[in-house]
Amino acid sequence: MIFKHRKATQLPTGDGIKEPTLFAYTQDLGRILMQALKNIYDDLINLEKTEIVTALPTAAKEYRGKIMVLVTTGLDEVYICLYNIGTAAYSWEQIL
Repeated sequence: MIFKHRKATQLPTGDGIKEPTLFAYTQDLGRILMQALKNIYDDLINLEKTEIVTALPTAAKEYRGKIMVLVTTGLDEVYICLYNIGTAAYSWEQIL
């Protein structure tokens, strides 16, 4: 998968806005928008790294956040490797 968007996006600064409340609002809105775009970009990068496997490897630190498609005889299954802070262990969790 090739992305046509680059990670660095520059939004207008709003420096021409003289009213302080409106300026603060536009700054907050810009921060929220940039975070949303970053989250979408990061999600797409993770999807790009999705692997198709016939067996899941042992869940471990190097697979944390990794998505894998497990090929089965019926419908393929999608899993993500997650860390459980309560048990201090990694596991594959099926994504429905």
